[in-house]
Amino acid sequence: MTDILLENWIRLESRKAFTKDDLFIGEIRLHNILCNQIPSAMLFQGYSQQSVRKGLLQMIDDGFAEELREESRNRRLKRPLGLAELRPEGIPVETDILLESWIRKESAGVAFSKEDTFIGEIRLHNVLCNRIPATMLGQGYSPQSVRKTLLKMIDEGFSVELQKESCRRRSLEKPPITITEDLAGAKLQPQPVIYNQQVGSCFEKIRRPYAQSIDPIIAFGDIIIPGSQPPPLEVPTPPFCIQHGILKTLQSTLETSCFKFSRSHCPALLTRRKWTCPHAGELNAWTKELRKSFDFGELPTAILTSDAAVGLTATLKELDDLRHTAVHRVPINGARLVEFIKNSIAAVRMLGDEESVGEITAIMAMVNKCFDESIKSKIEVDLALDVELEQLEVERKKLEQMEGQIRQRAAKRAKDAEEEMERSMVRGLEALKLDIHVGGGF
Repeated sequence: MTDILLENWIRLESRKAFTKDDLFIGEIRLHNILCNQIPSAMLFQGYSQQSVRKGLLQMIDDGFAEELREESRNRRLKRPLGLAELRPEGIPVETDILLESWIRKESAGVAFSKEDTFIGEIRLHNVLCNRIPATMLGQGYSPQSVRKTLLKMIDEGFSVELQKESCRRRSLEKPPITITEDLAGAKLQPQPVIYNQQVGSCFEKIRRPYAQSIDPIIAFGDIIIPGSQPPPLEVPTPPFCIQHGILKTLQSTLETSCFKFSRSHCPALLTRRKWTCPHAGELNAWTKELRKSFDFGELPTAILTSDAAVGLTATLKELDDLRHTAVHRVPINGARLVEFIKNSIAAVRMLGDEESVGEITAIMAMVNKCFDESIKSKIEVDLALDVELEQLEVERKKLEQMEGQIRQRAAKRAKDAEEEMERSMVRGLEALKLDIHVGGGF
């Protein structure tokens, strides 16, 4: 794959960058979705959350976020939206005025580069999380609360306000204003993005290859933390019986490929070791003998100088661990299994056994498919868990509020009962004194 293909994948997956009401979910949510949906096939080819992150950031710098907002606007042109539709599900309606005011105040100074361009939602998020003052931390605020409030503000048009402010700062024709005044709370409509004087969909355009010089922003779960290492996207580990069956198949196939290659190009090896079939020698013995044949030049010159021979001895040596793992029943994880399969494909291809290449490639495709389904299921479970936990948090706050109200009512009833008891006793004493006075002749 090339960088262009990576960008095409990001654009394809960005079809999920809209809510059911066709609102753009924002750069931060899009970033997290993409990092959690990298297919196994891309991981095996060397792509990672880091490369996806760099590609997305460069595309954002090139105007990709504006394209997505324009796509959102085009989708919503056919129907009017009420205020209730402007908020995605699961986000609380209430606003933390103190936190929102702090975000707006900080953004006025840190949301723009030296050239007065908006740094983007992802970078702004990380800057704000690193600038939370100790007084706010002492009041219970955290990067999580900053993130939630910032996402809510972005949903309500805050990033559009910042982009407008960026345009104003770069314009010499308008007097300076601050984004904390009239822009606060305003819902600004994004302007169309023009390509060659025509309005186009962001999914119809392929940009140039992105640069590799973008500062990394690391995703950690649902929070982006600058300067940390990204959590690896864990490759599933199949049950031992399955991985052992695959390793035995690879070992047998590799032994057959070594036998075919020796019979065609190095019959002296078979004669010297008295091997008459593929399974006469163990895999590590086959690889050892073939490495000797290459090192001592016992093969035809055409084979020794061919492109396929480059790196073959090193590849054969790596297969020794495969044999050890299969014979001694050593459990391995999914990533190691994939590595064994990839090394096996490389080895049989170098040995010229196209039939075995097809067989092992089919195994690789099967493993990729199962791993992709497993990773997708895990992501869906995690996302569903996040939604349920957010709903639970909302319900917990409601229950806490209800509990507070119940306790207040109970305390009031207890106080009323105590006051009523006091009044009753006063009345009783007064009545008693009156009886004594009347009855005693006082």
